[in-house]
Amino acid sequence: MTYNMDKRSRSTHSKRLVRTIVQKYGYGEFDRFVSRHRPHLIHYAEASIITIFNHELTDIMSNYQHMLNKSYLQKIFYLAQRSLIKTIAHKRRISAKKVTKRIKGNPERKIIVTQLDQNGIEKEYALLTIRDFY
Repeated sequence: MTYNMDKRSRSTHSKRLVRTIVQKYGYGEFDRFVSRHRPHLIHYAEASIITIFNHELTDIMSNYQHMLNKSYLQKIFYLAQRSLIKTIAHKRRISAKKVTKRIKGNPERKIIVTQLDQNGIEKEYALLTIRDFY
């Protein structure tokens, strides 16, 4: 038995699924397309915060990549990126615009944070983008 949905109901189902994903991970509000900081993460190191976001984005891609088209996934990634920037801004107690200038000031325009490891060597932590999966 095949289940055919028309274009409108498929779109409605996809929007509902994206809304659920965005709410589940606390990235913001999909309907208004507004990101939100995550205050429960500010007590972690910035590298750990990026690692948490990367784990969540990898989980989203592994679970939902086959159900959603690329445009919906890009919207989720955008809200996650803005949520990360706002979380780091909240942690540093500066504006999100200043954080964006400081951590996106690289040629690839990726969100990268450097942190010293136990041996005193700087290590870079970058937020995954949708291009990392395609």
